[in-house]
Amino acid sequence: MTKHAPATPLAALPWISVPLGTGRTRRIQSASLNKNGDYVGDIYESKDAAYIARAANAYPKLVEALVTARDELRNARQHDAADRHGNLLRSLGEES
Repeated sequence: MTKHAPATPLAALPWISVPLGTGRTRRIQSASLNKNGDYVGDIYESKDAAYIARAANAYPKLVEALVTARDELRNARQHDAADRHGNLLRSLGEES
């Protein structure tokens, strides 16, 4: 789980891609919209909207897997590989 708050607060996960009007434009929004109707943004290609929603929803699992792998590498005394995982976590703005 991330320890850093984003600079701009975003809607809660999961994100979904929903049609916006009759064209190819899609809206990326929280699956549980609040009464203010918060949304992340409008995307003009439906395949891009679906990709962004999938990536956002998978991100917590990615961070968890990197942390687990880093810790297992440290326990196995493979410090160079563990450091690479830690560097990747830092580049994502996550704790290392």
